[in-house]
Amino acid sequence: MLTILHTKRLQRVLVLRGEEVLRVLGPGWHVVWTWNRELIRYTLAEPVQAVETGDPLPADAPGQRVITIRDGERALVLLDGVQANLLAPGRYRIWDGPSEVEVRRIDRLARPRALADEDIVNLSSNLRIEASTSDLSVAVLYRNGSPVEALPKGRYRVWSGGPWALASVSLALRSLAIAPQDLLTRDQVPVRVKPQAPVRVRDPLVWLFERTSADVEAYTAVQLALREEAAGRTLDELLADRDALGPAVLKRARALLPDVGLALQSAAVKDIILPGEVKDLLGKVTLARKEAEAQALRRREEVATTRQLANTAKLLEKNPVLTRLEELEALGDLLGKVHKVTLVGTGDLVRDVISREVRES
Repeated sequence: MLTILHTKRLQRVLVLRGEEVLRVLGPGWHVVWTWNRELIRYTLAEPVQAVETGDPLPADAPGQRVITIRDGERALVLLDGVQANLLAPGRYRIWDGPSEVEVRRIDRLARPRALADEDIVNLSSNLRIEASTSDLSVAVLYRNGSPVEALPKGRYRVWSGGPWALASVSLALRSLAIAPQDLLTRDQVPVRVKPQAPVRVRDPLVWLFERTSADVEAYTAVQLALREEAAGRTLDELLADRDALGPAVLKRARALLPDVGLALQSAAVKDIILPGEVKDLLGKVTLARKEAEAQALRRREEVATTRQLANTAKLLEKNPVLTRLEELEALGDLLGKVHKVTLVGTGDLVRDVISREVRES
């Protein structure tokens, strides 16, 4: 029986007799003898298609080719130079058609190398992982789950299913969360200190091995250093030179911190909080100190005034005329402040006063 068959542009028709492939029909009109024949129609919506188990089309059939992606490989498919797909291990059929198909095999077992700027995979896929090393981060290479190397500056890619993996480790400063510490000073005064200690990753490989305990170790080192430094200072020393406490804590904490891949960048004391009763006591001490200073100032003024009066008395004692002039000046000041003055004394005193008033007028 003859059949006229139309095959569309994105179709292929396989003509079988039993398990024997007789023809593969491309696009166009065809006259096909269908008696004792089987027709299987393929759609070329995807130029690259997975070959299912039991597919009757042989790998050497015209109009197509079959490739095998091995377990240690991935494949990047480009259609007319544009990235179209990533292929996992398996068998795939590539149809001859309107699009030019290029398959780039990728060895996922090979050790990753720095990628060229133009080596970019635009496809969103969970088949790959990319990481970069820069001034603020580092890409760490894993092999079979263990970190083996901090990679030089550049961009790197690994593929899932292989022995390699990548992790990005930040080298930026970050704050170590340290709770306020209740401490005792050398003079047994309780204080609460709020420390601040930024840290950064110094050795990415060591930090990855120790990261579950790294922050705890840094926290403990700062805590012990702060406790020891506070215990060596009195409350007055602690309050008077708080800025010096941070560098001292930093030096001691660095000596206490084991090698966990972290570096303490700095240390500072944000605040020193005193209990209420200690604040009241300090207030009283400050008030008493100010009162003592005021009393000392008054005593100094009194001594200075007394010394000045004593010096004046000695001067007047040695100069009777000067003494008389002081008396007359005081009397003149008195006369200027009252309306009526009655003088009781000798004529000499009256004549002296009248003579001075005449001279001033």
